[in-house]
Amino acid sequence: MSLTGKVAVVTGAASDIGGAVVGVLASRGAKLLAVDRESAALAVLAADNVEIWVADVSRPEDVVSYVTRAVELWGGIDLFFNNIDVEGPVRALPDYPDAAFDEVVGANLRSAFLGLKHVLPHVRDGGAVVNLASALGVVGAAGLAGYVAAKHGVLGLTKVAALECQARGIRVNAVCPDPVARRSRRGSGSAGENNSGPREEEVGTLNEYETPEDVAHLVAFLLSDEGPVHHRADAFAEVRLPAGDGLGAGSGR
Repeated sequence: MSLTGKVAVVTGAASDIGGAVVGVLASRGAKLLAVDRESAALAVLAADNVEIWVADVSRPEDVVSYVTRAVELWGGIDLFFNNIDVEGPVRALPDYPDAAFDEVVGANLRSAFLGLKHVLPHVRDGGAVVNLASALGVVGAAGLAGYVAAKHGVLGLTKVAALECQARGIRVNAVCPDPVARRSRRGSGSAGENNSGPREEEVGTLNEYETPEDVAHLVAFLLSDEGPVHHRADAFAEVRLPAGDGLGAGSGR
């Protein structure tokens, strides 16, 4: 699956999954713009075929800035990995903070929307887009209302974008990896208290996409010319919180 001559933009590039995707795409010959707000972590990705760009994907002006840079460098974009992942606090619905819900949905769903909105007009016909959703965008998880709602929304945006891009031959998919693969891999969205999440031992793995490299190879396949024309590529999982974890009605954590 050679990507020689292709131009790729990867957001959340300083995260483990984002960095793995940058590595795989670069090894296959793509020219990349690696985007993240963490400048120090981003700097280590710089290479002959990897340009870096510091941006916060939750800010429209920052999204426009990285799109403008990619177009200045290469005239357009062929491949886009729209990678944002902010889990948020673990709270039962009655105790889930309003502000945290808004922040988690904004960081994941609104940021994904902004990426699609500003990148798609510059994706060349026949290109490909992959959004980072989650297995929790397909199933539920007690205590993660904001994250689950946002990732369900990312799948909805993926379907809308896929339909809107059909006439231009642009394939739009989403990957839904197990949360284990994304523990502490939160892209470049908002942070804060919302970075806490269920402990790794609370996650039951039901699929083979357990490492950033596994997910990166799946993303690379979907972005390649051999990738299928689907709206979603699932890697299922479910979160099981231990009995007596205090997430019943009226409880806090």
